[in-house]
Amino acid sequence: MPALNLRPRTTLLVAGIVTTVLTTLLWLPNIEAQPNSPVTSSFDTARATFERGEVLFDEARRYQQEHPASGAEIQERYRRAGDEFQSAWQAGGATTEVFTNAGNSYAFAGDHGKAILFYRRALSVNPANQVATNGLASLRETLPIREPRASAADSLARTLFFWHEGLAFRTRWFAFFLLFPISFLALTIALWRRRPFRLIGFVLLVPAVALLVSIVVDAYAASLMSDGVIQVEVVGRRGDGESYGPSHSMPFPPGTEVTVLEAARTSSDDGAAWVSVRLLDGSSTWIPQRAMDPVLVSAQNDGLTTSISQ
Repeated sequence: MPALNLRPRTTLLVAGIVTTVLTTLLWLPNIEAQPNSPVTSSFDTARATFERGEVLFDEARRYQQEHPASGAEIQERYRRAGDEFQSAWQAGGATTEVFTNAGNSYAFAGDHGKAILFYRRALSVNPANQVATNGLASLRETLPIREPRASAADSLARTLFFWHEGLAFRTRWFAFFLLFPISFLALTIALWRRRPFRLIGFVLLVPAVALLVSIVVDAYAASLMSDGVIQVEVVGRRGDGESYGPSHSMPFPPGTEVTVLEAARTSSDDGAAWVSVRLLDGSSTWIPQRAMDPVLVSAQNDGLTTSISQ
């Protein structure tokens, strides 16, 4: 049987086609659900619940203007609006609008724990969400545990690579799988016709490689997957149980943000699950797992991100 003898250019062309096909196959499953898909009924439920939340929020705002001294009733009305937005998310409306409205509602209700949690969820979907960014920054200023001020080098790096934090992980993923095969094909075609395909290939390859590095860094760090927000006041301990002494001079209030450092352990003191966490200021402690909620969590219909605010 004669050996298969492919010319180098033909080999590269075949490799480019195969790369494009494989990239497309990897990208297609991530396409968002369309209105005529099987999740339409869940989408309708989420949209209706979202709209009820908007009505409740507007009613709470009007009540606040008419009865400014009724603090407890005002907070209760905002809480009901927040609970409705949370129900919209649980029905499948995992959008930045739903999370932001929930965060705003709980912030007006005085529930800083849930407000910060939903602001963080809003930013996990859209890091460029300015309303959630401002709301989160405002609430962080009220808490005792804060991030240290960024150094000049960190500030410069964030300025140069603003898109790394400003673009959602999924957006960067889509952009990479769009740019990479096109750049590969352009460079392959450039073997026959150098102009303008060589220039196009390199121009597209540079951002594709930058996006790949950004994706790998986030996937390796997996910070959001380990992040959580404390929901009830809790005393941090030096170990996994109540028998250990406090790690800090004061309890952690609701809204304190943490990053889980290792898998939960069952305490020999009370049989509860405890987790080792790192705080925003870099210090570490142990808290009961039930005292915090994770930033990223699957709702009833995980992955449904169709906008319901339009």
